[in-house]
Amino acid sequence: MHRTYRRRLIAGKVPNRFSLTNLNFFLFLFLVFGAALFGPLIIGIEFDLFPYFLTSEEVAAQFLIFQKLIWPPLLLLFVILCVGTVIFTHRIAGPLYRLRGVMKAIAEGDLSVRASIRKHDYLHEEVACMNEMIESLHSKVMDIEAQHRAVQAALLQATQSGG
Repeated sequence: MHRTYRRRLIAGKVPNRFSLTNLNFFLFLFLVFGAALFGPLIIGIEFDLFPYFLTSEEVAAQFLIFQKLIWPPLLLLFVILCVGTVIFTHRIAGPLYRLRGVMKAIAEGDLSVRASIRKHDYLHEEVACMNEMIESLHSKVMDIEAQHRAVQAALLQATQSGG
């Protein structure tokens, strides 16, 4: 049976927290980058710190050209990093979401469930361990049930022969 997966951009607490943390980190990096790159130019224009052969208008023109060259690729990089973060969080959060569902089914007593994840997701080893644990639990429960049936049969035989 092939299971269809739900497609959501960001769902759950783990991807949201991770994405927001990365988004804040990226914004901080861009602010620091912008301040380091444009701060000296702005200060130089304000306080007329450039050499005598550059006028404030020339520096301002260079500043605007520099700004047109830097910000578009930087914004593109920001979008690429955001998309990469969403993809990365889904490759971790998706398997965690599925494992949580399998654990709930096990808690309800269903040992026929198995965990499965997509090919490119992370946590393949953990899913394999979960499936191994489920198989082990299933075999132990079957052994206990077989022993229980044997004890019940022996008890029934003992009561019928003694009674």
